[in-house]
Formats: sequence, structure tokens, C-alpha cells
Amino acid sequence: MKVKVFTLVPVSLLLAVSLLLAEQANATPCYVPVIPSNKLENVISINQFATENMLRLGLHEKLIATAYPDDEVDPSLVHLLEGIPQLSEKWPTHEQLMLLQPDLLYLGFPAGFQIGSMGSQEQWQDWGVSTLVSASYCPLKNRQLQWDDIWQDTFELARLFEVTSRAKQLKTLATAQLPSTTSTQSWRVLHFDGGGETARVSGGFGAVDLMIRLAGAQNVASEMQQRWGTWNWETVVYANPEVISIAASNFSDPNKLIDYLTSHPLLKHIDAVKHQRFVVMPFSDTVASPRLINGISHLNQQLVKFSQSSNQGS
Repeated sequence: MKVKVFTLVPVSLLLAVSLLLAEQANATPCYVPVIPSNKLENVISINQFATENMLRLGLHEKLIATAYPDDEVDPSLVHLLEGIPQLSEKWPTHEQLMLLQPDLLYLGFPAGFQIGSMGSQEQWQDWGVSTLVSASYCPLKNRQLQWDDIWQDTFELARLFEVTSRAKQLKTLATAQLPSTTSTQSWRVLHFDGGGETARVSGGFGAVDLMIRLAGAQNVASEMQQRWGTWNWETVVYANPEVISIAASNFSDPNKLIDYLTSHPLLKHIDAVKHQRFVVMPFSDTVASPRLINGISHLNQQLVKFSQSSNQGS
């Protein structure tokens, strides 16, 4: 007579497996779970706005490292980064990341998994590490963004770590700070993210376009159906923007672009250049994240000043 032997599986293991299966059912090209979300203890954030999202949600104790800062961290969050190492100025290597044995790699921009030596999401899945790319940039939205869109990433992150109430609080506070657009005329704005032989400008499908609209202005390049694009300088002259906004980062100096614009024999006659209507802001204030409210408020304040000066001169 054969005796059947039953192996008892610990309830905790069954629970972990069921949680992971439920997590995998919610997997997207942006979120590839390997470890159940309630077991994510060691997180590496890459790209500054991803790091700041972790800090805003009170998740700093889960951060074991960061990488790829764009500019100065929001002053209200700096103290939360004490003791957390920065791996690199740009994309870290997969060797640097693996040494720290992360549970989750959280990226702001998907390019990190597509170029360089970081490795792909599929590779990290094979290596037993969950990956998350900001829902604001994965997948890209082929339309104009709305205010709710820039909060998708924050709420996805909050859902993973069960701090949704904190995300709701952040959104409510930021929404209350949206400026009144009746206090300024509808200026025609062109936003630069750099320039050389051509100009890198913000099109109609990105966070900058939303920033310009919510500040009460018009994006000169809104008909460009993409987030960013390049214009030759003749196109810039023809567009003749009334205001020029420029992103400043660790990798770009806005003063060089302003010097170029003001000294160029054709560009110096653009309305914005002729009247010195330049608005410089940190790059981090122009991405699809909660920090966009800073860019909206700053641009609106400058537009109000320009309106007041224009009215005084008329």
C-alpha cells in the first residue's frame, strides 16, 4: 500500500505568491513587478523628479541610492537626502546598481532602460528586480496634457507603497496654488531647452505646454505634435515669440543662450529679445511631476510683471 506524503507549504509563502500574481496581473510596460509591492524595501531612484517624488511621499527611508540629478533639489526636501548616496551624475551602470541589491529601480525617464549600460527592464526582471518608469512618460501621451496627467506617476508610486492619502494631499495643495489666468494678457511664449545650430523647443504634447497654458499664455510651438522638437533659427524668427522661457540644469547654461539671442543679427529683433522678456527656471520645474506647479507659478508671476510694464508703457 502506497502512502501519500503531503508537503505543507507555509501560509506566508502562499500569501507572497498570491500577492505577486496579483501584482503581475497589473503589470504594464512601465511597471514590471518581480517582488510583491509590500516587500519593496530597497529602492534606487534615477532622475531627479523620481527622487523628489519618493521624498514628497515620505518614502525616503526606502531609498538606498539616487542617480542623475538635473539641478538643485527642492530646498524643502534636501534634509531628507542626508546619508543617501548618489551613484552618478548621469545614468549609472548595471554593475553599480547590482552591488546595492535593490528591490526596485524607479526611473523618471524611460531612456535609462533603452540606452547606455543600465540594462533593460527585461534584464532586470531576469535578475529578480522590479522596475518602474514614471507613468507621466511611459507610455508617452500623443495629445495635450492636462493637470490630472502629471499626477499619474505620483499616484502609481503611492499605490505601490500604500500612501495614497499623501498623494491626494499633495495634489490638493498644488491645485490650490494654480494661478488665476485673468491677471495677465495672453502672451505668446516659446520655451527653449537649449540651442546651438538649431533650437530645441517644447511642442504641444509635453509638460511645458501645460505649464504655459496654466500660466495664462500661449505656446508658440503648440502645433508641433510631440513633446520636444528642433526648429531652425529662421522658424524662431518667423514665430516671433513675445516671451522666451528657458530651462536651466546641471547640463545647460541659460546665459549662453540669452547671449546668443541678444547678439545674433536676426534673433535680436524678435519681440521677446528686443524687450528682454526672458524667464529662466530650473529644468525640474518643467517636467511632468508635482514640481510643475513651481514652473506654472513662476512663469505666471513674470507674465503679470510683463503685462504691468506693457500697460505702463502704452
